[in-house]
Amino acid sequence: MYFIKRFLSFKFAVLFSCAIQAQVSFQTKQFKISFDQTGKLTELLARSLNKNYLLAGEASYLLSVKRNGSIINLGKLQWKKASSEIILS
Repeated sequence: MYFIKRFLSFKFAVLFSCAIQAQVSFQTKQFKISFDQTGKLTELLARSLNKNYLLAGEASYLLSVKRNGSIINLGKLQWKKASSEIILS
């Protein structure tokens, strides 16, 4: 019974966090990378070590463009599951 309660509370926590901030994640057996809806990296996780290599407090984006000496970060990241595409804007 304890396991079922923990599992259900975990599922609800995941669903609630996805409602607040949409995440896109890709993972293998060893690694997981996640982005928020703006294209900012939220996780660089070595799964076997359970270690996140993303620096806390540092904004890192999947893509940035340098134009006239200024860095322009992404404004939006969309994941199209049906076609396995990421759309960056």
